[in-house]
Amino acid sequence: MSEIKSGEKILEEFFESITSIQDVDKNLANKLKELYRTKKFTETYVKNMIDKLLDEEIKNET
Repeated sequence: MSEIKSGEKILEEFFESITSIQDVDKNLANKLKELYRTKKFTETYVKNMIDKLLDEEIKNET
C-alpha cells in the first residue's frame, strides 16, 4: 500500500531533489531551495532573486 504524503512532505522532497533535475540551472535551483529552506519562498523573494541573478548574468556578459 502506498504511503500518503502531506503537501509539506512532497515540497520537501521536491526541493531536496531539485538540483538533480535534468538540465536544471544549478545556481537557480540552489537559490530556490535556499528560499524554501529559510521559509522565504514567496513571490516577492523569488522575483527579487531572479532579478538579481539576471543582473549578475548581464554584468558577467559585458
